[in-house]
Amino acid sequence: MVFGKKDKRIKFFLIVVTVLIPVLLTYLMINTQAEMLKRFETEAKEYLETDNFRIENHDGVLVAVTEDGRQYPPEEWIQSYWQYKLIYTTISGGVIVALAFILLMFADWYVKREEKRRDN
Repeated sequence: MVFGKKDKRIKFFLIVVTVLIPVLLTYLMINTQAEMLKRFETEAKEYLETDNFRIENHDGVLVAVTEDGRQYPPEEWIQSYWQYKLIYTTISGGVIVALAFILLMFADWYVKREEKRRDN
């Protein structure tokens, strides 16, 4: 099948858009995670009332621990963390996959429409 110059431009544009949208959404998700870390550090400073703490990973949960053993978030808060983490990850990942799928379906529909238009 021979494509005209306009058809090649349209297909190239669709491929670029199809790749850029998921990359942009991934960037936004990473940026959100970075903002959440900054907010966590701010909340830890307020809760612990000190800047002298280290951030540790306790079974996948970020915990700010001071030298005297105080921690943020407290143990009882960590219990419900996994439920919220699962919900957040599922929703954000699902949205990215759904939008990428919709974009691919639109691109496929558009290419088929242009092929029909050219054949007529």
